[in-house]
Amino acid sequence: DITFGPYSNATCTDAQIAANDRNRNCRCYKGPRTFYVHSIMNINEGIRSNRTGNFRYTMTTCGVVYQELIPESSSKAIGDGALAAIAAAAAVVVFAVVGFLFTCCFYGKKHWHAPTDSSKPFAMLFTDIQNSTGLWSRAPAAMSESVSLHHSLIRKLVTKYSGYEVKTIGDSFMVAFKDVNNAALLALDIQSVFYDAAWPSEIDAIYTELISEAAADDPKLGVALGSDDDQRKRLWHGVRVRVGVHYGMGDIRKDPVSMGYDYYGTVVNTAARVEGVGHGGQVLLTESAFEALQPSFTTKFSVQVIDLGPQPLRGLDSNIRLRQLSPMKFHERAFPPLRLDVENV
Repeated sequence: DITFGPYSNATCTDAQIAANDRNRNCRCYKGPRTFYVHSIMNINEGIRSNRTGNFRYTMTTCGVVYQELIPESSSKAIGDGALAAIAAAAAVVVFAVVGFLFTCCFYGKKHWHAPTDSSKPFAMLFTDIQNSTGLWSRAPAAMSESVSLHHSLIRKLVTKYSGYEVKTIGDSFMVAFKDVNNAALLALDIQSVFYDAAWPSEIDAIYTELISEAAADDPKLGVALGSDDDQRKRLWHGVRVRVGVHYGMGDIRKDPVSMGYDYYGTVVNTAARVEGVGHGGQVLLTESAFEALQPSFTTKFSVQVIDLGPQPLRGLDSNIRLRQLSPMKFHERAFPPLRLDVENV
């Protein structure tokens, strides 16, 4: 016999316990009584919608008894059925675990936070690494390590702030949010988390070289170096990431192959353009995104705001008012003028 349980402390006599009779009514199995088996093709949909499955087995006694399996014997039909039921019960446990892991850890984790309703506004965020081409050229090994760390840190923040990673394009992230406050918090937290991370030492040295070389041709670019070494070390460390955020309506589509969501329309194009005109370490929000933040956002999270005014962005019919947000710990960071000449070519 295989006895499930007991799941209660009902009193049995010594003789009843010794007999281990599946039909007894004391210390009886008190766990799940009915088991369902789903086909592997339908397991995820079946669990999520509480379907009854392709096979059902209900326990009516305190245990299940193995009977000797004798093929082609009608006298053993009940034993064969019991054995099949046990196999089915074992299968359902395996399928249930697989289905649960698929539903919760793959489908759910990836899609729970995705904006899916085109009738509601959502936030779109883009990131990019400043001078990534120069970094790859001068320190490929250090940059390889840095990009891996960059991806890991951003993905942790996407999870922390309930974002939906739409895609990566090179070292750029595209992330969608139902809540624009979470998008802004992620953008700001990138600056703090990246500053505190352990980057290869070559990264800071190469940024100093690249910015110094660029400043030789255009002195305005030199402000990103800081006024001296102490200030530079206090404000800058590691890979520099620029972030652009926009908030509005857009088209939402689910890809039938990847089963993931993608986003289209002006809300996406604007967010990409906003990110493109920024500099490494700079967080830019459109007026739509900024006005949608909770009223106490800047004071609650100690954020400095600088109004950059209306700006022309490539492909858009009208100028977009931008605001620069900075964590107060980095309020001394200085940035050159927006890269309008680069992004609008």
